Amino acid sequence: QQNQDQQQNQDQQQNQDQAQSQDQQQNQDQEQSQDQQQEQQSAEPQPAEAEENESTEGEQAAPLSPEEEELDQAMEQWLRRVPDDPSGLLRQKFRYESQQRQQQGVVNKDETFW
Repeated sequence: QQNQDQQQNQDQQQNQDQAQSQDQQQNQDQEQSQDQQQEQQSAEPQPAEAEENESTEGEQAAPLSPEEEELDQAMEQWLRRVPDDPSGLLRQKFRYESQQRQQQGVVNKDETFW
């Protein structure tokens, strides 16, 4: 019986060792594939990166005068004042369309007013 227990323990240890080596191999494979993906991504410029590079190249080629910089800053500040509220825009759109339909007298028979 002791021999059987020892044999079972040895078998379990071998199975655990094999599982660990398989896990290590899988981890190495995953790391290699991730490294390859990162290399490919870094080698090929993304469209957004290309646009950024073009805009910075344009700025470097023709530096803005102080007046142009001032106008640019003023424009950016003005744009920041515009509220970013998509739900509000949708509400206004639906309200406007509803008013247009009411003014035109177009009413569906199945339409219910809330």
